[in-house]
Amino acid sequence: MSSDAFQLMGMAELGYLPNIFKTRSKYGTPTAGILAGTMIIVIMSAADFSQLVQILNANYAISLLLEYAAFVKLRLSRKDLERPYRIPIPDWFAFFFVLPPSLAIIGLLAVSSWMTYLFILVVFLVSILLIAAQQISKEKCWFDFDNSDTREAVRRSDYVEIMSGGHGQQDIDALALNGLVELMNEKQELIIKPSSKHSSNGDKTSENAS
Repeated sequence: MSSDAFQLMGMAELGYLPNIFKTRSKYGTPTAGILAGTMIIVIMSAADFSQLVQILNANYAISLLLEYAAFVKLRLSRKDLERPYRIPIPDWFAFFFVLPPSLAIIGLLAVSSWMTYLFILVVFLVSILLIAAQQISKEKCWFDFDNSDTREAVRRSDYVEIMSGGHGQQDIDALALNGLVELMNEKQELIIKPSSKHSSNGDKTSENAS
């Protein structure tokens, strides 16, 4: 429950969920994420234990298939990307490397019950609806989303890409200059806001004096 709650908080910090999921208690725990996870656990507790095991196994199996697909895609499309650890196999062999476990996962899904298939279908449909609701809520401003952290994450990913991609000093200097300009703009906004407030107060004082 705690890991899922912190994942929801991380998604809110990146701007994918409303800011309410960023709220923490006085102990530093994500309150909204824990409440959401508790509600889901209570709802799923109505199912049979064997069905819950199959559903959790199917959920984990689908996530593994997505990870294998991302592994093959990155090994073929981003060959020069710097990695903490690189599996010592040729890039063309990446598909055949994940083929045996992928077939085992497909076999596990093939012998699952109809309840598991129904759960997968419902989760897929709910995911589509949540993505659409996220876009609509951002456009209609129904909830507050934090996009500053998202820009910071994109800025850091650009920095890592430039530093690990073998780019020249000119690209690195351009990235540093852009970051400096953004920092100066943020400080200028902080300076202008208080000064404008003081000027408005001065105008009101002069009006009262007159």
